[in-house]
Amino acid sequence: MAKADKHKNKDPHKSGIITICQEFGLKIIQYCREEDRIVKEELNGWPERVPGNLIWLSLKADNSSELNQAFSYLDLPVLDLNDEISKRWYWFKDREIFLIKSFTLEPEGDDYRVLPLVFCTDGNIFFSLSCGKAPDLDDSLRRVENHRVDGMNGAIAFCIFLESRITMLWELVEKGQREIYSMLETVRNPETEPSGILNQLLAMFDSFMLLRENVTESQRILYNFLKGSFVGEQLDRRVRIMVEQTESLLRHMDSLTEALKYAQDSLRGRLHEEQSRIVKVLTVLTLVLMPPTLIAGIYGMNFKVMPELDMGMGYPMALGMMLVSSAVPLLFFRWKRWL
Repeated sequence: MAKADKHKNKDPHKSGIITICQEFGLKIIQYCREEDRIVKEELNGWPERVPGNLIWLSLKADNSSELNQAFSYLDLPVLDLNDEISKRWYWFKDREIFLIKSFTLEPEGDDYRVLPLVFCTDGNIFFSLSCGKAPDLDDSLRRVENHRVDGMNGAIAFCIFLESRITMLWELVEKGQREIYSMLETVRNPETEPSGILNQLLAMFDSFMLLRENVTESQRILYNFLKGSFVGEQLDRRVRIMVEQTESLLRHMDSLTEALKYAQDSLRGRLHEEQSRIVKVLTVLTLVLMPPTLIAGIYGMNFKVMPELDMGMGYPMALGMMLVSSAVPLLFFRWKRWL
């Protein structure tokens, strides 16, 4: 799971698309529909015109001019990626277009990296901008390449991407579930050091909340996609099934979140118990040493007339008083069963 400070105060929707994409060069992949198959073509530059049989245009860009050129190539309006609206329908040249600004998670060992994504479809063509190795996008690209040709279009390609994303999210949640159950076993171990494991739990909770946000984001995309006029009966049924899957996934994540909270509360309780024991020991030592300190302070005063100074048993008597004054509080605490 993610480290606690990695995603702190980070809004995935405000991540700069172009800033993150600067790590990658331009890569253009076209998927076109032929007679009996779907053909994948990797391009080194922008063609003069859009193929009439184009289904999916996948792009990785390193600057805003390339992104703007992609919108111009597909005859789409150039959009401001800093716009706060992340999902919307709009009309452009008598076409209904669905634009999505979203994000995905790229696994990095036990951590996640937030990658921004931009998607756009008018029902005929599906356009995607990704930065990095997005597992859900890569899987959907493979599925589209092997998909049957009949009726294949941009809306179906987008639906395939959503199915791949939900599958990926289920896998990540199941992986997180195994980590949470393993962590619960560690928490139940009485030899576990609470302070060390608590930081790991906080990091896991932070990562799990990021994963939950991605599931919620996917659910909002599905709800908005259902509003499109080009979502036919067949697609509507597939999308509604995915909506049910996300709802089930969110319920499952809620139960796992409760397990994480239980583990955190248990560790905090153990930490509080250890601190209480330390405070108890310090309190007992203070009360036991206070009377001897008082006696030593009294007989350490420099007055001329102190009868005990001339007594032959004065010193042993003072030591005896110190021992008795220390033993009385200890015996009292034992009698009250505070020790």
